[in-house]
Amino acid sequence: KTTDDGSACEADGQRATSLWDLARPDPAASRLDLPTPVAPQAAAFSPDSRWLVTLDREGSLNLVALESGEIVRQFQFYSSETSQSQFAIDPQGRWLATLDGMGNAALLDLRAPQEPLVVLGNQGFPIGALAFNRDGTLLAAAAASGRVLLWDMTAFPAESRPLLLTGGTQAFDRVVFTADGRLLIADGPSASIYAWHLDFDAVLDLACQAAGRNLTQTEWSLYGFSEDYRATCPQWPLDRASVATPNPVITPTPTTTPTPTP
Repeated sequence: KTTDDGSACEADGQRATSLWDLARPDPAASRLDLPTPVAPQAAAFSPDSRWLVTLDREGSLNLVALESGEIVRQFQFYSSETSQSQFAIDPQGRWLATLDGMGNAALLDLRAPQEPLVVLGNQGFPIGALAFNRDGTLLAAAAASGRVLLWDMTAFPAESRPLLLTGGTQAFDRVVFTADGRLLIADGPSASIYAWHLDFDAVLDLACQAAGRNLTQTEWSLYGFSEDYRATCPQWPLDRASVATPNPVITPTPTTTPTPTP
């Protein structure tokens, strides 16, 4: 792997991790072997080229300062089954999203890496994957329950409650935002892929089409809208007194990946 500016390169061997300074006339002479006891399974550079994050096969996450090559923080995951999707670096370079020892989503402030982790929680189910969107304004955490937790990083830490996206029927171990930020996609060991609309207006249009009426106050609260209750479908009247049983949540339709025939 290389840093975004191409100034450093990282490679994993069977027993060590090495760095090379590609900005030097002789990069081979700049080799620095990092003090990682176990060869990493995954690694990533921070956008500002200050940090290297490595995750080894024994469930240890290491934060390495590129200037010194020293490990400045180390965390132990709750599970030894590790993958690169279990940590994510904010594209703005401030936050490292990771897991704590109890399977909770957590944040480390890269401006103050010695400070304690900010634990976000997991809504009762261990988190299996993390991802930031392209501009770092959203953080998604996929859970073993088939749910995805979504945090608005523009309101954090003043508002730290996640929006809960439901509809999955399997444990998720990968989550990713599309490049345009309109969809959030999650999948797991099965062949099903789930997708959620993140465009607020598009979601409201779908809700109007499915319900054929405005949302009730109960539904408004249930689905996590933070603004004051209002009409979502202008073509229908708003009954402020109605507290109807919520219609089924609009959930993603699983897309089954066909298995190639030999």
